Amino acid sequence: IVTRSIAGPLANLTEAAYQVEQGNLDVQVPVTTRDEIGQLAQTFNSMADQLRTILNTLEQQVDERTRGLAIVASLNEQLAGILNVDRLLNEVVNQIKDNFNYYHVHIYLFDEDREKLVVAAGTGKAGETMKANRHSINANTASLVARAARTGTVVVIDNVRGADDWLPNPLLPETHSE
Repeated sequence: IVTRSIAGPLANLTEAAYQVEQGNLDVQVPVTTRDEIGQLAQTFNSMADQLRTILNTLEQQVDERTRGLAIVASLNEQLAGILNVDRLLNEVVNQIKDNFNYYHVHIYLFDEDREKLVVAAGTGKAGETMKANRHSINANTASLVARAARTGTVVVIDNVRGADDWLPNPLLPETHSE
């Protein structure tokens, strides 16, 4: 009886482990006791649930990145033939805004002395106004945009309202991330 009470649950665990090895993360081991074997079965089920969650999250991330890459490839094809820099920059900001569903997009370029970042293109009325006014940011100031330009790295801030180096723009009152 003792052998059967241990061998049966261990056989179930072994079969479930084999199923997971084969890629079946939906497998669940019956928990029939509250002893060490039951705890092992519960732990196994929890592990399978966590693996399933991780796999689903990874699949979603791959889908999002694949979509992003497809958009970038499509943009590349659309933009490759545009030779006028102003037209190209305007098309880039508008395509990025539309394809990634962003609130606003603008591009800054260094001035001739590389001391200021000047808006070269932007979406909507705010973008038109900033470009017309030659809105600029000192390249050495504490600013998310200036930091990205100085370091040559991507700066992503999910909640800019808590960032010390965020410069709010009254033309863009709904900005929450950059």
